[in-house]
Amino acid sequence: PGSTQMNEKLILTDADGVLLDWGTAFEQWMHGEGWKHVDDYEFQYRMQDRFAMSNETAEQAVVEFNRSDFMEHLGPWRDAVPYVKQLGEGGYRFVVINSM
Repeated sequence: PGSTQMNEKLILTDADGVLLDWGTAFEQWMHGEGWKHVDDYEFQYRMQDRFAMSNETAEQAVVEFNRSDFMEHLGPWRDAVPYVKQLGEGGYRFVVINSM
């Protein structure tokens, strides 16, 4: 715990949007809150554009979502499970760096 081997194989990573599917859960939560997507939302990156809301409203929604029970139940992001497993079996150790 206190020391790190020089040849240790570490992967430093974020969790949401890398290992965990934050975006899908957020959008499900938003729909539960009564928000609807704009047309062609798939081509929009920013949540304020996907839901036609102000920057301030989008920031508040993210804060509320991040404090919600949804955060305890985020699913895996795309193919994270098999690749994390494969890398772990190859001797890599994951260290998650996240503000959550």
